[in-house]
Amino acid sequence: MLNRGLGNLSGTLMREDIEILRFEFRNGRLISYEVLTKDKSKLPFIMSYAGINEDTIVGFFEDRTTPETRHNLYRDLNEVGIAEYFIEALVRVSNGRACSDSFYMKFD
Repeated sequence: MLNRGLGNLSGTLMREDIEILRFEFRNGRLISYEVLTKDKSKLPFIMSYAGINEDTIVGFFEDRTTPETRHNLYRDLNEVGIAEYFIEALVRVSNGRACSDSFYMKFD
């Protein structure tokens, strides 16, 4: 799967106060992950439906970012200190939060 800037990220995917998944990306590639919950109903929909693999994990991260085509995106990125569209920076700035669910990320 093409990944547009996941760079070097490691941490834990959380849902409210429940640890869901440990992950580590290096140079934009998912090098390891570990499911931390036994309750599969706590997983993000894409992972519970399509399984847990590099494509679904990367897809979940990418879905948590603002689309690059969003009007005035670069103005907003500059306001928070991000010079270009880079998923790692977008996810870090928002802690991987989206307004539609209770997932977030704690980074190492």
